[in-house]
Amino acid sequence: MRTPLRKFHKEYSPYQAYKSTKKAIEEARANEILIGPSTYTNTGTDVQLFLEEKDHSLTFKKWEMSLNDPSVTYSVLLTGAHSLLIFKNGANILTFADSIKPSFPSSKKIENIKPTKRGKLSSDPYPHGWTKLDWKVFHEMRDPMLSFPKVAAKLDVTWQTVRNHFNKVISCCKPWISFFPNGLPNYYHVFLTFKTDYEIGIYEELRRLDRTSFIYKFEGTIGLFLYAESSLEHFVFLELEKKGIIHDLHVSIPVQWHKPWFKF
Repeated sequence: MRTPLRKFHKEYSPYQAYKSTKKAIEEARANEILIGPSTYTNTGTDVQLFLEEKDHSLTFKKWEMSLNDPSVTYSVLLTGAHSLLIFKNGANILTFADSIKPSFPSSKKIENIKPTKRGKLSSDPYPHGWTKLDWKVFHEMRDPMLSFPKVAAKLDVTWQTVRNHFNKVISCCKPWISFFPNGLPNYYHVFLTFKTDYEIGIYEELRRLDRTSFIYKFEGTIGLFLYAESSLEHFVFLELEKKGIIHDLHVSIPVQWHKPWFKF
């Protein structure tokens, strides 16, 4: 469901003036406090994750190839246990993805994460039965700032047609929005992979933080982008591994991004 900015201002904003609400949102987006919103659905995504290589020239060659591959939707150059992460259109390897909605103010810090609930994350369903126009509307309307008439003009259909198809496809989507109270550049970025029987418990713990985390699941492995206020906070996952809550833990640091705001 799309909420027009004026309706958002009227129902949720603490400001009396609409211009103040609009300015606050614009500044939050400019400072990367608020990123998005967009929409996400399972479009069929392949995941390629490469371990650190002694010959770094091989890694950079793969990185350069990802920059020029039109099927690549997101790639990250890493240092540490892994050297490169690539998401691309193709095989349906990515079974779950979410920008975890935080709590603000937070009820938990990263170093206090203690998952107790067992359970696996449910796979994101593929939207079978979408028409070509459904897919076009989905991709065009991922930016909620675009109006139905603007998209209609681009697709050469009526705005009512765009609205109707949007209402159809949005029911198969989840919102993709992230919140970082200090601004995204002001956190330590960490990429973790691990396996666990506590996927739901970890997800619920991450929701108690005051900032977004990005979580993915592929071939039974959890991939997690974590944003910390110190370089040591992610050590809690080492403790979780010692306790047997997670296993096969790998830790890497993102160095460079291609299409950084994870769009499909």
